[in-house]
Amino acid sequence: MADTRRAYLAGGHVYCRVRREDMDIADCRGCERLVEIQLKSSPPYLVCDLSGHRIDDDEAIYASWRYRHHRRLP
Repeated sequence: MADTRRAYLAGGHVYCRVRREDMDIADCRGCERLVEIQLKSSPPYLVCDLSGHRIDDDEAIYASWRYRHHRRLP
């Protein structure tokens, strides 16, 4: 079974765990690793095939991205 992981959307952007950068959702549509786009869920997310990519070492970068894009301002 392929290693898949959800990538949550924020303002039309997603953190790509392969490129390790903020991506516009439109750039994901042509990606060969894209498995599923789930826009009707809350929060919306993508499912990507991450086979062959080490993802454990970017958790701090992802956490920082998620905090910047998902924090609630007063």
